[in-house]
Amino acid sequence: MARRLGFDVEIRSDVFPVWLFVTEALEVGGVAVMRDPTRGGLAAALNEIVEKSGIGVIIEEERIPIKDDVQSLCELLGLDPLAMANEGKVLFGVVSDAADDVLKALKRTGQRDATLIGYRRRLKK
Repeated sequence: MARRLGFDVEIRSDVFPVWLFVTEALEVGGVAVMRDPTRGGLAAALNEIVEKSGIGVIIEEERIPIKDDVQSLCELLGLDPLAMANEGKVLFGVVSDAADDVLKALKRTGQRDATLIGYRRRLKK
């Protein structure tokens, strides 16, 4: 999109074979849910988890790894980076006791931007 609009930015594909790191995360254990943010982005994946599970999530937006180029372009075009397609990524819901170990496994597989962005919260009824 940026090139079509004439912006001079370095663009690299975010396509990546996710099985390379998903396997490692699953071997650690504690993964309760996984979602692919390709369609609808992170926001849609999070909404899907909440809707299907009946639990709430608290997201610390400042912890979401959004590259500066992407953030700037989205601001310029009035787009929400959390709603943008994001290929080659996986959103994991992990039990709290295993979160640090899963994160370490992801980092070992080269997922240097992997981070904890939030936590679960029970919804009031």
